[in-house]
Amino acid sequence: MADLYVPPEIVYEVLLRVPAAYVSRLRGVSPLWKATIDCPLFRDAHRRRRPPMLLVFSRADHVSSDLSNVELNEFDADEREPRRLLRFAAVTTPAPLRAQFPELQALGATPDSIYKVEGSFAGVILVSSADTLYASNPVTRRWARLPPIHLHRGVMALYGVGTDDFRVLFSDGIGGCSVFDLASRVTRHIGTPTLPGSPPGLALLLGDGLRQDGYDDPPVYLDNHLYWRPQISDQGLHWIVGFHVQDEVFGWLNPPSIRLGKRSSTVDVDILFQIRGTLAAASLDLTTMTVNTWIRQRPTWLPGHRVHLPAEAIASHAYTIEGMTNNLKVFIVSDRLDVLVQLPRAALHTDRRGCIIKFHNNMICTPHRFESNLHVQECLPQSSGDDEECEDNKFFDFDRNTRQ
Repeated sequence: MADLYVPPEIVYEVLLRVPAAYVSRLRGVSPLWKATIDCPLFRDAHRRRRPPMLLVFSRADHVSSDLSNVELNEFDADEREPRRLLRFAAVTTPAPLRAQFPELQALGATPDSIYKVEGSFAGVILVSSADTLYASNPVTRRWARLPPIHLHRGVMALYGVGTDDFRVLFSDGIGGCSVFDLASRVTRHIGTPTLPGSPPGLALLLGDGLRQDGYDDPPVYLDNHLYWRPQISDQGLHWIVGFHVQDEVFGWLNPPSIRLGKRSSTVDVDILFQIRGTLAAASLDLTTMTVNTWIRQRPTWLPGHRVHLPAEAIASHAYTIEGMTNNLKVFIVSDRLDVLVQLPRAALHTDRRGCIIKFHNNMICTPHRFESNLHVQECLPQSSGDDEECEDNKFFDFDRNTRQ
């Protein structure tokens, strides 16, 4: 039987719909498929088509009775399942460090294996374990070991300026912020420059870097700006802090507000995210078990949809009211406003009406999102096949089924 002919334009459209981790495996189908996948225009189109997905940890398999490997996955809200990105080999870390990350111990089988996502941008993930820090693109299986800049006061953001110019913004503990360039591996101290006309309180707020509880959640990247959820100044003012990645200068936005009689009250923003290319904010109301959203329409904010949470299902997982106040975390995972609710040792996937879609056992959500990228970044010079016995390759236990 003659070979089936598939027009190139059909091949192109089909490949656009294949997850990036699997696209690379299709390069050997034919010369046409390989040329299509290797085309920079196709890789750009593939990246634009797929929305950023929440990064989640899950238990992979048991190594022993009290230890198992850990996977870092992207959560696909449409497929309702996590998809593997990285698997980490089990390592032993000091007990004090384990105490800093109880959320991973909640997996129940990894008391000595502690990994933390420090940042994610354009397909590159920053991940640390103890005093080691790596940047990795799990799709291309390339990585680089970085200086332990996460040990200062914390990584504030991973971002990019141009195609392959990745940078890390971090609070350096010497009176402001520094920028580490992944390509040149040079660190520059930039301080805390602010836009002309900024209120004095902003400079005071930034004097020692952003507050830990503010930048522990990663910023939203939009139109060459990074936006962190509102910071509280010494004067009690709430600001959404912004950072222009090209000019390297800080600015601010006022958060949403609501009218209470003749005065307005600032909304306590719990989540900052983007929806369809627009900055959005959300606040969690534990009294009504709802998440209220606002959409940024310059120069103001407009009320968005209200997301309902399944109170009974959440309460059945041993959450008291006090526990929900302190521990309940909600993550918006789609433009439809599907959410993941973090529960002890599990995550609950619901739609915005509060209807349960699925329980995911042994899954721990991170606040970071992953945007798959087929491009090979020059700032990540190491490949998983360079030296199978090197210490760094033992850190990453790449899924062999995703090799190019």
